[in-house]
Amino acid sequence: MLIFRKPLEGIERPQMGKMLDANGVVRTVYGIASSVTVGDAETTGVLSSACSSTLCLAKTDAGIVSTSGIAAAPAGPALFAFDGAVAWIWFQESRQLARWTEAAEWNPDRHGGNIDGEVLSIGVNAGSVQFAVRRLNAHMLPVFSRRCQKGCDFSPRIKK
Repeated sequence: MLIFRKPLEGIERPQMGKMLDANGVVRTVYGIASSVTVGDAETTGVLSSACSSTLCLAKTDAGIVSTSGIAAAPAGPALFAFDGAVAWIWFQESRQLARWTEAAEWNPDRHGGNIDGEVLSIGVNAGSVQFAVRRLNAHMLPVFSRRCQKGCDFSPRIKK
């Protein structure tokens, strides 16, 4: 004899994080170790995405998507770095750096066009934005570190 029951209301699936699939779609990943399922499409047309423990952002061709909505942004993919509830976003094509918070603080007017080379990744350490850069004539990846809160100078200086 089979008995079918209605699922218990109020029980939520454990959420492990978000993923970007091969079709440029952000989906929630649910489950526990060794047993996961993927949720429905949440955002489509995603070029890049990243999450911290408190914040998830996705970059579409012309916008940044978060839980609070969509904000216009330069075209092309982006790199993300998180510092608590703040995200730093490097727009690769326009070579701009922006600061993002869920409190709708959005400052895309910080330029980093004078960084010499291709920015491969960014990070934040003790309030400083750090860049891993591939120099066109070098085989090493210098790391640039800048404390950037208001008005940024991104003149290249190698961190020793």
